[in-house]
Amino acid sequence: MSSDATSFDAIVIGSGISGGWAAKELCEKGLKTLVLERGRNVVHIKDYPTMNLMPWELPHRGALARQVRKDNPLITKAAGYGEDTQHFFIKDRDHPYVQEKPFDAIRGSPECGKSIRWGRAGQRRPGRADRRQVRSTGGAPEGMGCEDFGYLNLGGRTVTPRIVPRSGSRKPGQTAEIAVDTHRIHLFDPKSEKALVSGGKPVQN
Repeated sequence: MSSDATSFDAIVIGSGISGGWAAKELCEKGLKTLVLERGRNVVHIKDYPTMNLMPWELPHRGALARQVRKDNPLITKAAGYGEDTQHFFIKDRDHPYVQEKPFDAIRGSPECGKSIRWGRAGQRRPGRADRRQVRSTGGAPEGMGCEDFGYLNLGGRTVTPRIVPRSGSRKPGQTAEIAVDTHRIHLFDPKSEKALVSGGKPVQN
């Protein structure tokens, strides 16, 4: 393995899914690896401004503004391009190309490439740093409009979390592991009804 600060055993171009995984494998095999990425740096949490927003909380309720479609007729055709993800895509005027035959060049500019634009689905597991896994026994989920809520017994206390509908059906009394997003926890004092924790942060009353 090379010890020179400017010499490497392997150089990977691009930090997307392919490049990122290749770099991981090379490093785990003990090779000194350099990853080159032209895109801007993406800071976890800070650079995900729409991460916790529902479609109806966005300026255009998740739809693309007419001006955006007019200015970007090519990139707006990309799967995953939306009001909540457009900040991770390039703009047509910044990266023009000649289209002799029908061909759409779908590109982004941040590090990690398209891996952070897969339909708002980050490729991370529930055990990441900002989540905590717990075991719970619960009742059947209850549909409330466009959301589902569960009634769970957590250490003798009943909690009512919002459940992702596609997470699978549960039967009353069934025990399951759940992942709690600590950034979205809200706690209230049962007597005063004052907020104690909002968005995972203590509230100064």
